[in-house]
Amino acid sequence: MIRMPRRELVVALFTAAAIAAYYLYEWRNAMLSAARHDHQFVAFTIEPNRASSKTTMVSALPTDSPTTKSLLQLHAEFRESQRCMEERAIIRGNVSYGLQVALPPHIAGCDDMKGALRRKYETTAAAAKAGDVDAQMCYLMQGYGDRDSSFRLTDAEIAEYQSLGAQYVDAAFKRGDWRVVELLGYRVVDWAGLFINLEQWKDPAREYKAHQLFLLGAGDVDPQDTDYWLATLRMPESKDNSKLTAQEMQDSDAWAQETYDKYFISQPKLLKQPRVCTAEDTN
Repeated sequence: MIRMPRRELVVALFTAAAIAAYYLYEWRNAMLSAARHDHQFVAFTIEPNRASSKTTMVSALPTDSPTTKSLLQLHAEFRESQRCMEERAIIRGNVSYGLQVALPPHIAGCDDMKGALRRKYETTAAAAKAGDVDAQMCYLMQGYGDRDSSFRLTDAEIAEYQSLGAQYVDAAFKRGDWRVVELLGYRVVDWAGLFINLEQWKDPAREYKAHQLFLLGAGDVDPQDTDYWLATLRMPESKDNSKLTAQEMQDSDAWAQETYDKYFISQPKLLKQPRVCTAEDTN
């Protein structure tokens, strides 16, 4: 994405703290998840989508045939697997970086990273196929594997991702889900999992397009109470050193306006950065 020096400085400062921030963020989610009573957790899984007034269970995609498990059960298992990964991430962070972050209550069966990764993949894929849009967005973040734990997807699972992932991206745009724009704007150095192999990733103007689309959807910045993401997003940008041609930028601007008018214009203005695949990532 095109950035002027002042913006690069802001990004650099946040990048420098990325590792610590990651584990602190995982700890925060783990604490929030652990604090929920089972009844409250089940209620959360069927809570309406605040931004779009649609439930998080609704998908624009055709869903699989009914299984023995309800959509609510699949969603709860998907969320439970996220909590398991949060637990394992905190443990890994404590060991790798000498942290002393308190662990949430232990989740039964969450005993090693490889098992947690397999569990998260399977529950996420199952809920996504059943029409859970939160799981679909999390599925898009799926990676090939994890070197330290030797977890790896099979060739069949990777091939399936190429088909389902593209469908989930298209469905996300059609329902005006800002999380897909966040994914589209990921840089190569960011973590985007298998998403980097989808056609939407291969567009050389994708970061620029995502930025312009976010600008169209961003709410007004309050100088007295400004979210750092909104403040950074609003910084004027220099196009003098752009890797894109003037025509490419013009075409991308037109794409962003057309896409916003078609899919996002009816959505509430953004007041914070969309989050993908977290414990509280509803659209």
